[in-house]
Amino acid sequence: MPTADEEQVKEFIRMRDDHKLALKKVKQQILAFCLRRGFVYPGSGSHWTVAHLKWLRSLAPEALYK
Repeated sequence: MPTADEEQVKEFIRMRDDHKLALKKVKQQILAFCLRRGFVYPGSGSHWTVAHLKWLRSLAPEALYK
């Protein structure tokens, strides 16, 4: 039978995994939203780097909702 500390660790790991999955989904939704609006990241390399986040912040919010 697991101790109280072991149960807390297991619960923390479950929570962390749930949050990681939620973050992944949100990132996919943001990229899909931008693509539907015609915004394509011009930089080379992967998404979610400092440069990519800077590009996302530079997008005009009013242009996103057209």
